[in-house]
Parts: sequence; structure tokens; C-alpha cells
Amino acid sequence: MDKILKSFEPNARESQELAIKVENVSKTFYTNEDTKFSLRSLFSSFFRQGKTKKFRVLRNVNIEIKKGEFVGLIGKNGSGKSTLLKLIAGIYNPDHGGKIQVNGSLVPFLELGVGFNTELSGRENIYLNGTILGMTKKFLDSKFKEIVKFADLAEFIETPVKNYSSGMLVRLAFSIAIQSHADIYILDEILAVGDENFQRKSRKVINRFKREKKTILFVSHDTNAIQTLCDRAILIDEHEVCADGNPASVIQEYRRLIEPQAEIDAVKMPEGKTTGESFGEKLIEITDVKITDNAGKQKSVYTTADIINISISYKNNSSEPHDYYIGVAIGNEVGQVITGTNSKNYQQHSTLRQTGTTIYKLAGRYFVDGKYYVTIGVFDYNTEEALHFLSQMYSFDMLSYGKDIGQISLPAEWEVS
Repeated sequence: MDKILKSFEPNARESQELAIKVENVSKTFYTNEDTKFSLRSLFSSFFRQGKTKKFRVLRNVNIEIKKGEFVGLIGKNGSGKSTLLKLIAGIYNPDHGGKIQVNGSLVPFLELGVGFNTELSGRENIYLNGTILGMTKKFLDSKFKEIVKFADLAEFIETPVKNYSSGMLVRLAFSIAIQSHADIYILDEILAVGDENFQRKSRKVINRFKREKKTILFVSHDTNAIQTLCDRAILIDEHEVCADGNPASVIQEYRRLIEPQAEIDAVKMPEGKTTGESFGEKLIEITDVKITDNAGKQKSVYTTADIINISISYKNNSSEPHDYYIGVAIGNEVGQVITGTNSKNYQQHSTLRQTGTTIYKLAGRYFVDGKYYVTIGVFDYNTEEALHFLSQMYSFDMLSYGKDIGQISLPAEWEVS
């Protein structure tokens, strides 16, 4: 891709006071390739220099973020997003010549729970971690019940955190960190933490920060979250800023970057199989499922221009003909059913003697970005008993270039008078 910075709103931010300024920042890491596995090699290393390998993670990054802005940072894995956050937070220092200016108090939500003492209880770690974040004992006393309730850890708060799951640790760390009163918050994939209920609560907190006009720098692979939450988005590719501006425009640029890799991944796993479950007596048995485009190409990634064909093959395991119908449901990553229907609803009365195939066609234009899971069943036409049921055993990803958010994109018209 052309490495010319694409600015979709070049003059919109010039008049406001800056919260963060990143100027000509690069970051390089060095690793030693001379790994020593024996006493002999360790001894010989005293007399020769080990080889080092250089990794350039960021290159000449320039960013200005105004006070009160909510800025999303997106890019492929390994592009340098998290490293940039750590540089702004002061965890890393930039290479010589780079400058970072932060105006205001800053709280980074990075690698939550790293500073916990695993031998101490949840209660003790609240006071330890809170003190590190600058909170007084009196303040923590007043917020203790609120922290425990938000983390949903009342039953385990006196338990040493070494017995906590990773999810419990992160919930507790996040619940402590949100009590900090700061001007600037740095959030790294924070909406991916915990279960659906905790993510919902976390989103409410982030929305509160936004209403309070806090400055927020937010890294996420969830383009829906970037588009709904952020005033502006920045795209990093190959360690440089390559787009900066309106979230919808920057996300579209990001999609253009990842689509070639998505097609490569589709070739690697063309059938889109996932882990699910299969049950039923298999009087009629589903023998094969293929997800293809209109050209008959099997892949796991589709765009809104595609027609998605779910081809279901099956056989009759009994000696007698059997009346049946086919059902298909499409769900999202958190288990919600987006759409579900069956051939009986369309008055398709079929009798199977030996083998058969049914194709269910979906228009890609109704989907937004995300991963979708396919559940398929074959049912007795009269009793509606599930003869064979495949729950979420197949999936496909959707790349949408539209600006709609949510679960589906419905055709609509606007009238203005």
C-alpha cells in the first residue's frame, strides 16, 4: 500500500489544545541471537560478542490528540499499536530523536493485573494496587464495595489471587483502575475482557468517560466499537501511520489492507469448520456441509457483494422413505441468533428415499462486520423431532464496507421534509 499519510479531515483539529503529542517517534527492540544452552557455550561467550537482531516496531510516528478527543487506534497484529500505547504511558522510551508530550494525568489500562501480589487476597490487592495508582486508603475504603461489586468477586475477595482465573484477575484490576480520576485514559482491547455482562458494564464506564470529556486513546480489533465510540481513528500499518481521520473512512482503509490476508486464510481453511456439537438419532444423517459463494468457491470470508450458499447433503439411514425438512440458524460470536428459518416455513414438503441436498441462500449485503456461526438441523416433517442437529459446527467471516453497526444491515429509505 502507498505509504502516503491519508488524512480525511486535515484541518478539523488545529484549534484545540493538545492532550498528547507524538513527534517523530520510532521504537527499535534488540534481541540476542546467541542463545547459550551449555556451560561450554556460556564460557566461550565471555570471549566473543553474541549477535543481535534488530526489530523496528514503529517508524517516524507523528500524532496529535486534543483534549476531550476519543481516538481509536487500529491495525493488523504486530503493526505496533500496543507499543505506541506503552510509549505514551512512559513504560518504554522512544528511540533517540523522538518526543512524546502528555498534558494531564494519565491512567493506562494495559496488561491489567500484572502488578498483583499473588500471595495476597483480592481485598489486600485492592489496597496495594489502588495505592500504586495514587489512591488513598480513605478513598479505597469508600470505594471498596463498589469495586468488589463491579468485579463480581464478592465470594472470592478474601481468597489469594493466585487461585483466581485470568478473567477474575483482569476484572478485579479493571474495577480498581476505573476508580482513578485522570485526564487521559489509554485502553488496550479493554472491551474484550471478561464475559458478556462484564463487557457491557465496561462499555458503560467508557461511555461515562466520554460524556465527561476525558481524552481516550483506544486500541481494538472491533471495528463496530471503533465506529460507535470514537470521534476519530488512526490506522497503523507496517509500523507507520497510514490513515488518520473519520472512523468510517479509516476503517474502510483498514478493510482494504486485511482483505488479501483474509482471502489467504480462507484458502487455508475453506470449509469454515469450527468446534460445535452434533446430536440426534441420525435416522436422516447430515453427511456434508459446504459454504460457498455464487461461483461455487468454498471460503470462510465473504463480503457484502457475495451470495452465501450453505449446501447441506444428507442420507436416509432407514429402509423406508422419510418426510423431512431442513432448518438453518445464523448466530453471532456471543451466541445470539441473528436469523433462523426452515424449509417447512416455505411449504417445502420433501420425502427422502436415499440421499438429498438442500441449498440455503443468503444475501451478504444484510450482514455487518463479524464472525457468524451456522447451526443446521434435519427434522421429521410430522413430529418435528430433530433427526440430526449440528450446533455451530460451521462459520464464516463477513467483511463489510458499509457504515452500519449492530447485528444486521437492513435496507432503508430516508425522507426529509
